[in-house]
Amino acid sequence: MIATVSSLLAPVNEIIRIGLSKLNVTWELYSFMFAPDLKPEKIQEMLDHGVFPTLEGLAPAFTFAIILSFSRYFLHIFVIQPFAEVSMKIKAAPLKKIPEIDAEFKSHSKAVTTTEIKQFCAKSGRKVLDVRNYLWTRKKNLVIKKKIAKFVEASWRFIFYLSFCILGYNALFVPETAIWINNTMHHFIDWPLHPVTDIISLYYQIELGCYFHQLLWTEVTHSDALEMLAHHFITILLLIGSYLTNYTRIGASILLIHDLADVFLECAKVLNYIAKARNSASMQVFVDVLFGVFMVVFFVTRLVIYPRYILYSVIVEGVEYFGCEFGGCYFFIGLLCSLQVLHIFWFYLIARMAYRLLIVGSVEKDVRSDDEGEDMLTIDGPADSSGDEGAKTRSSTSTGTSATDSSAARRRKN
Repeated sequence: MIATVSSLLAPVNEIIRIGLSKLNVTWELYSFMFAPDLKPEKIQEMLDHGVFPTLEGLAPAFTFAIILSFSRYFLHIFVIQPFAEVSMKIKAAPLKKIPEIDAEFKSHSKAVTTTEIKQFCAKSGRKVLDVRNYLWTRKKNLVIKKKIAKFVEASWRFIFYLSFCILGYNALFVPETAIWINNTMHHFIDWPLHPVTDIISLYYQIELGCYFHQLLWTEVTHSDALEMLAHHFITILLLIGSYLTNYTRIGASILLIHDLADVFLECAKVLNYIAKARNSASMQVFVDVLFGVFMVVFFVTRLVIYPRYILYSVIVEGVEYFGCEFGGCYFFIGLLCSLQVLHIFWFYLIARMAYRLLIVGSVEKDVRSDDEGEDMLTIDGPADSSGDEGAKTRSSTSTGTSATDSSAARRRKN
């Protein structure tokens, strides 16, 4: 199947490659990014042998972005959403749209009182019971769809982060450990004349394609959406910049460091949604343990390994080896330090969640929470045939899943 998809997208890849080549971006245009003692004839020799990165060489990244987008859509519809409905035991109820009611009550989250419903029914001639039940089902379906969307997002991220970790491990540790892992000075020795292996190139292309893809799929309702977008842009700049300047040794290491913790986070999210939907205390304990593992891995990889072996290598070893009288020095140091600032910000959020786990006893929300109130609704059940005057559809600030008993308002923990 992969071979079939690749053959189908080969023309697209070639079109993108030709388009990038038309830009006439050669290494001479960004030669200021290289160290002062650069030997142009060596780079030309590597270009002649096809082992030095070029802009048109990034064409597969755009193709992978297309593949990932279609893969996400396919898995969403045919695999992850059905699994979410089964594992969380939720499914949106069939609801035939009534444009007249939707036009009158456009907001899905605004509280609707019985008086407002009666006023609408007096004008439209509809039954109060029918309108009330329609609004309740509409809101219930909205909550279910939001839960499924979060489940799908976490599941998809778990799949590609796990895949990237496997690919990154093979790129850096198979068949033998890369020389710069044990001695970080090899980040700079003979740079930029490092031949790029096929697997490192593939690793770069897929990861870059993934970040292009994530820019299109970033959930803007998350409380840290701006930070996530900033992270994606910084990472894309680092990937493109390090690829074009053949700084791929450091780049590949950074990619693996960043992906490891996210595997545990996304897995914990998926299991957390299932545990809450099923009200499973035993599964929630496992989720809390997994969150603890994520916190430790995040701290070790991004606040210990990254500053010690990446930042230190660039800021200290790189400056000692080359000096800092070239553009690439300031470019990479600036972006890598910006990335570390984001790491500290996110660890603050993680530590706050860990504190809540220890004090309250469970993690009530994702590390990256949604601000949109519709995701935090508690819904009263529809009115019964007795026409209870006090019933109304309302939203609540407490977490909750939709009620399943249609004769009474029932609250359950989200």
